[in-house]
Amino acid sequence: MGNAFIDIGAMFQLSNAYSQHEVHTIGGGLTNIFLSYITREKLRKTRKVVPTKALKMLKKVLSTRYGPFRDSLFGVKYSADFSFELITATKANYIVISGVGLSRWFINLYKDILIALSEKDRKIIFLGGGAVQYTSDEAKFVTKFLKKIKPYAIVTRDIWSFNHFGELATHNYNGIDSGFFVSDAYGGENVKLDLPKYLVFTFDKIAEPKVDTNFKIIRLHHTFWTFAETKSLLDGKPNTFISDSPYDYLLLYASAEEVHTDRVHSCVAACAYGRPFRLYYKSQRARLFERIGIDPFEKLVKPDSGKLRHEKGNQIKFLSEIISEGG
Repeated sequence: MGNAFIDIGAMFQLSNAYSQHEVHTIGGGLTNIFLSYITREKLRKTRKVVPTKALKMLKKVLSTRYGPFRDSLFGVKYSADFSFELITATKANYIVISGVGLSRWFINLYKDILIALSEKDRKIIFLGGGAVQYTSDEAKFVTKFLKKIKPYAIVTRDIWSFNHFGELATHNYNGIDSGFFVSDAYGGENVKLDLPKYLVFTFDKIAEPKVDTNFKIIRLHHTFWTFAETKSLLDGKPNTFISDSPYDYLLLYASAEEVHTDRVHSCVAACAYGRPFRLYYKSQRARLFERIGIDPFEKLVKPDSGKLRHEKGNQIKFLSEIISEGG
């Protein structure tokens, strides 16, 4: 669901920055993700029985060779050579990639597609881009690839990504995550709900915490990729909510008294709508909150709406300027 929030925010930015241009959403790419997930099954089983210390030592010894060695040993595949990718058949001046495009994971999945697009002289823009691991190894891997495809622009969502990758594009901007724009794209706070005051709990990774409240609790779930992630349904907790529409989730986040979660983009949505939130699961991707001066981990926090609005305006202005220059 977080990816949907990112896409909604990205489309809002592009439609506003390039009002004289046609902006379209192109999906696809799931064949590679499914193939990767299926071929990693043996690896997941091995991790359950191999001591963590042994894995850490192997990673330290092999360094950047660890990933290729592991994938070769367990037959992990990322790219499905039988997949049809619609985006490579699209005649577009610009190709915009939002989210974790500046990560080893993403590049492993889509490097062939990105190379094909660059060879067709498409201008590639990373919008609200960030990494996944935030390690020196990942930075080296991504840097090497970006030098090959020569992006037209890189707009990052955290300072680390900007410092490591910004200069590798013709244009660069130390920006914010595209998910922060969901409130501009969808005015969920304006929809009247026949509900008492409520909190939102979104916990897909860890058990939900004890929170002292007299408010109703609505429990959202963002993902059901694996059987393990569906086990929460067996708990039968009151007010469990699942939907295939991101707008349903945004509607609930927009009017919540508080949001408690283990998911980064639950916090991003809450922040966009000015709702207090707290993140209970440590994630490197939470670095994106540094750009708006927030630490989401220790207590409930609420964004400075003026600062966030300022950052949004500057980012759209930058996008408008580079398209005007690029023609």
